[in-house]
Amino acid sequence: MLIFSKFRRWSLSLLCFAVVSIWSFFPYSALGADIQSRLAAGEIIYRTLATPGSGLKKGEATGVVDAPPAQVWQVVTDVNNYQEFLPRMLRSRLVQLEELRTVLEAQPGSAAAVEALLSSSPGELAAIRVPGGKYRGYFYGHLEVPFPLRDRWYIVRVLWDESHAERQVYTCSWSLMEGNLREYYGDWKVEPFGAHRTLLTYRAATDPGGFAPRFLVEEFSTKTLPQVIAGVRKRLAAR
Repeated sequence: MLIFSKFRRWSLSLLCFAVVSIWSFFPYSALGADIQSRLAAGEIIYRTLATPGSGLKKGEATGVVDAPPAQVWQVVTDVNNYQEFLPRMLRSRLVQLEELRTVLEAQPGSAAAVEALLSSSPGELAAIRVPGGKYRGYFYGHLEVPFPLRDRWYIVRVLWDESHAERQVYTCSWSLMEGNLREYYGDWKVEPFGAHRTLLTYRAATDPGGFAPRFLVEEFSTKTLPQVIAGVRKRLAAR
């Protein structure tokens, strides 16, 4: 009964997510000439927006990656290895449905307790991928946060979308299902930027929960935004 009540709650929260969390994605051609020039020169442009009366912080980072969109998408979907190139990520992996049910029933209170419930071998995205289509799954992340806050962990429901692959456009969005974050949702967009380059946009809305002074929220959310784009660049450069 606990699991089904949680899924009803998540269905409602996903509906709310679709209504309240939308930032408009604009094609790079709609950006001003100055912005395009800065992006083309390698600058990572980011912005944040606080939510009055809430600890929720929304952020967006955009940068150009010197690789075709299909190659960038391979990195964005390499969720079992995020800890190797994304900031503050200590562990990352896909979560199978049976593992998710086990976690929900156990109600673990820490990242270590969650990881003790997960199998030693994570699932592979290839097993659920629908080339040229949409597919869903679950993802676990364990984040290092500034002292004195405790590390944050979460399981999110993810939608990967390759339905516009013929235009070299790919998107990925997620929303919080379980964890010790109060709120967490966001998305990626991968699209062409001229010939053989990619415009990569990362957006996330995060409320770490607990007692979190403003400067720690800034450290946790805002300062990591350009590091996400930089991490993807470095990952591709190392291939």
